[in-house]
Amino acid sequence: MSTETFDESDVVSWETDEYARRLAVRGHPVHCHDGVWWLAVRKRYCWTLDPLMVEPPGRRVRPARRPALAGYQIRVTDPDEANGYFNPMVLDDLPAYRLEKTVDAARRNRIRKGLKVFSVRPLRVPEALIRDGWKIETEFFERTNWHPPPTLDEWPEYCERAFRPPVIDHKLGAFAGERLVAYMTWFGIGRAAHVAHIASGHEGVKQCVNDALLYEWLRILRESGRFDRAVYSIRSFKASLDAFKEEHGFRMQSYPSRIVINPVVRVVLRAAKPQFVPRVMGLDAAGVRAWLESGRRVSASDQRGSTVPTAPGER
Repeated sequence: MSTETFDESDVVSWETDEYARRLAVRGHPVHCHDGVWWLAVRKRYCWTLDPLMVEPPGRRVRPARRPALAGYQIRVTDPDEANGYFNPMVLDDLPAYRLEKTVDAARRNRIRKGLKVFSVRPLRVPEALIRDGWKIETEFFERTNWHPPPTLDEWPEYCERAFRPPVIDHKLGAFAGERLVAYMTWFGIGRAAHVAHIASGHEGVKQCVNDALLYEWLRILRESGRFDRAVYSIRSFKASLDAFKEEHGFRMQSYPSRIVINPVVRVVLRAAKPQFVPRVMGLDAAGVRAWLESGRRVSASDQRGSTVPTAPGER
């Protein structure tokens, strides 16, 4: 199916100061300290607002104490300053992205299958999301247990609020006719575009809608000429999901980082969520290779089996 053309408003990217301002107006936990904008990604635990930012050479920066009581993380240039790693999934050379060049034959077939069934176009007004989005999010939650949606009564206001200025993300929808079956949100900081959320209903999963949606997003970014790279979140809890991202051209990075965790919080996490601290500390290059290989094995097993795997492209 054809994809609706996009205009400049669909691919706007913000500088860090402007993006921080928008988030602050929306009530997100951002603050500036040591000349750097920080975002609390968990309660009292901060990242730099631009997750790819590297600590300035010769300076040691940190967030304000109160918003980061649990800890913080920042990329560093000098490996001697690092005690862990940051593992985002990054497509580094977006201008070179091409279906035939970047994606293998099996994934190309899934992308083309999805594009035959669905049309992908920007969501500029909330009506389609109000009408069809709650079903998408409910089915998405049934499969992934990732963030329950608002109640059905709350859903219309939730959608309308997402489109009110100042907006903090762009929305892209996949349609079967006029019915929305999947959508994604994303934002741009400087020359990098970041996936915020992808969700699809059961129908779309069976017909490769996530493949079509992700491909069209990358194509739109490339054709806009405004972005050098795309980021699909960090290492997930599922190796097979990260293997899916890799098949679309994303590569898991192992960036040296300084990670500070409050000692009391570390003790509590080790007892309550023992998998959390190792995940925060990240994987080195060898660990990345092993993780992705385990995901490829799971994906190959799923494809040989009779069951439909959990929808790829979801986090």
